Amino acid sequence: MAYVSKDESSVGINYFEYNVEKKVDGKTKLQRFGIVLLDIALALVLFATIDGMLLLISFCGFALVFAILTFFLYKRTQIEFEYEINAGEFTMSKVYGGRSRKKLFSQKISSFHFIAPYTEENYKTAVGTETVKKYDCLSSPDAMEQFFGVFTDDDGIKSVVFFQAPKKAVSILRFYNSSATRLK
Repeated sequence: MAYVSKDESSVGINYFEYNVEKKVDGKTKLQRFGIVLLDIALALVLFATIDGMLLLISFCGFALVFAILTFFLYKRTQIEFEYEINAGEFTMSKVYGGRSRKKLFSQKISSFHFIAPYTEENYKTAVGTETVKKYDCLSSPDAMEQFFGVFTDDDGIKSVVFFQAPKKAVSILRFYNSSATRLK
């Protein structure tokens, strides 16, 4: 599910913020199942090592620890990508559980070498057979409005970001870097 989190029309014509929730796939389901198995395994180890009345007393404390552990680990499986375009700066962040944010990168749009809709042909034209650092910020592999951008980061590493771009985002990208932005 993709959604715009703010009404950008009141902020300005060259500002855009967009959030994309990562769809639950097989890997995420497996991680969530692993969290439940971890809780069960820890409970079994606890029951096997602690005995008698001490087990009854410590049960409430350990139940609380398991609940907290599950809460924090489960939040790590709820991923959302947020990108912001502000004053010619493209910033991509990864948000875990709607709370903790990790900034993936921030790059001037004018420094992108290539921005285009994702097709194998466009990708091969932009990257070729080079080894690149990839940022996959799509909700799913079959998401609508898939674009990619190629840039060189501050460490000199060629990088590619895959993202979903509505029409307004494309127009802003084109405004700041018309020579590198392709529409087909």
